[in-house]
Amino acid sequence: MYKIIRENEFISTQWSGGTTNQMYITPSNATISKQDFLIRISTATINTLTSEFTKFPFHHRFLSILNGEIEFKTGGKPPKKIA
Repeated sequence: MYKIIRENEFISTQWSGGTTNQMYITPSNATISKQDFLIRISTATINTLTSEFTKFPFHHRFLSILNGEIEFKTGGKPPKKIA
């Protein structure tokens, strides 16, 4: 069964770089703080020049830039710019 989730149902929270809007999470009683989700879909704004993304060591993360560009630095590797 499918459910349409309206914008007013998104769960908005602050993170070190801006705001994140959770559009979907499964199971439905999972939380970011417990990191007990299987799948989570969200958007995020980045309002600072530098920030550290929340670590999700047991999840794969897929990022897509919707506007602008971002430079990632991870694990001592050279920075990677995504536009």
